[in-house]
Amino acid sequence: MAKVPIPGRVKTRLLPLLDEESSARLYACFLRDMVEAVEAAFPGLCRVAYTPASESDRLRRLLPTGCPLIPQRGAHLGERLDNLFHHFLFSEGLASALAVNSDSPTLPMGLVAEAFARLEEPGVDGVLGPADDGGYYLIGLTKPHKHLFADIPWSTPEVLPTTLKRAEEARLHLVLLEPWYDVDDRATLRRLWEELQDGAPGGQAPATRAYLQQLHAEGRLEAL
Repeated sequence: MAKVPIPGRVKTRLLPLLDEESSARLYACFLRDMVEAVEAAFPGLCRVAYTPASESDRLRRLLPTGCPLIPQRGAHLGERLDNLFHHFLFSEGLASALAVNSDSPTLPMGLVAEAFARLEEPGVDGVLGPADDGGYYLIGLTKPHKHLFADIPWSTPEVLPTTLKRAEEARLHLVLLEPWYDVDDRATLRRLWEELQDGAPGGQAPATRAYLQQLHAEGRLEAL
């Protein structure tokens, strides 16, 4: 799930720590690293569902050659997610599909692999990766379920609990993965910077790592 990295329209909660251009460049690094990590772990399975649909050329210049792009359709995130699952599970005839965010450049691919594995278990209807901010970084389904995306207070800490409530109402069995974090604000950017310096493997999130090192060398991360 991706937004085209247009200055002033992505990562606005990082302002004024970073300016609009730098925030957009950082998000572009997040997206590039996420796509490359997914493609490396699951060759041929990666798709980028993007918005706005009119900016496909800008996105193609950013991502690896040949990466399939699918414009998101819908008035809000719930509609866009529901439309995507219908597309993949019905139009392409897949047994399961995952929607993964593009705000977690160090997301362990082991969690994605676990999500696919859990979806193969009998009686499991879906899987959720809880995010520390109250949302989720991943959702996987074996069938489309519009009710899971109905009347969700998107971009609030109530996303995950409301989604779990919708699952209970629909009598769906959702499995929860280990939590991870989205990078949306000063605190989570600091967490990412510390992770990349101290704990993350050297080859992880190379574009993000390089750009943060550049910002650090320019003295632009001192406020963290």
